[in-house]
Amino acid sequence: MDFNQGLDHRLLTGGIVSDLKSISHIEYHFAYDDPAYEKSVVKAVEMLQAGGIRRSNWLVLCGFNTTLRQDIERLTLLRKMGQQAFVMRYNNKKSEELSLLGAWVNYHGNFFMFPTIEEFVAQPKWSKYKYLVEGMK
Repeated sequence: MDFNQGLDHRLLTGGIVSDLKSISHIEYHFAYDDPAYEKSVVKAVEMLQAGGIRRSNWLVLCGFNTTLRQDIERLTLLRKMGQQAFVMRYNNKKSEELSLLGAWVNYHGNFFMFPTIEEFVAQPKWSKYKYLVEGMK
């Protein structure tokens, strides 16, 4: 089987998780497009982990109807839950905020290497984005 699209986490059931676990697949992809889905994303991750699927890759739509703070909060939640993420830029929108998120999550390599966005922008290579996250907490 080959999954090229994000699966809808809201449709997961115990039976579907069991079926997914029985398939030889490295990481499933799910979409986390809206901050309003936080509770259902948490529930889906917990259900997947309880079913033996420890980590999935979450496609996180950024730059559509969210603020930088909301995007960072969604990405941080996924990190805390041991999930991988990939920033999907809305219509390939160009902005410093999306460049920061893409560098932190997509292009940096291991999403788990830096535990916080603040530590990421403290690195000399990425310090030009520091002003974007100062005072966010």
